[in-house]
Amino acid sequence: MIKYSIVLLSLTIPSVALSDNSYMTPLSKGVPSPYDGLLLTPEAVASIIADKETESDRIRVETDKVKAEEQAKSQYAISEVQTKSETDKKIIQAQSDVNLRKANQYQEMLAKEQNKPSPYIWIGLGVVGGTAVTIGTIFLLGKINLVRIP
Repeated sequence: MIKYSIVLLSLTIPSVALSDNSYMTPLSKGVPSPYDGLLLTPEAVASIIADKETESDRIRVETDKVKAEEQAKSQYAISEVQTKSETDKKIIQAQSDVNLRKANQYQEMLAKEQNKPSPYIWIGLGVVGGTAVTIGTIFLLGKINLVRIP
């Protein structure tokens, strides 16, 4: 709080008051002041001048500190996003691998099914075989005179 008061004080005192000796009058204890104003010891004036001269350095240090903190926060956020991205990539890759294995299994099953004879062939063979057995039975029964063939 004292630092801020000194900074404010240094901003309120005109710069000519610090550089022009006509506004500065040395006083001894008990001597009345020739004008209204602020009474400062030489050490206080030196402190104000030093503070004013180092003010830009302090601002730079504070700015660098805030900048470093923001960079650390940004780097943390970037790291967090990269980690999530890598995790998501691994999950998607695993899902892709599972889907690829399933697709290969389905292709193998389809290839096995395609190598089997069609059900229409089995139906055709059944019809032809049934007809042959029926004709053969009728022919044999006709030979033994159980059935008359016209």
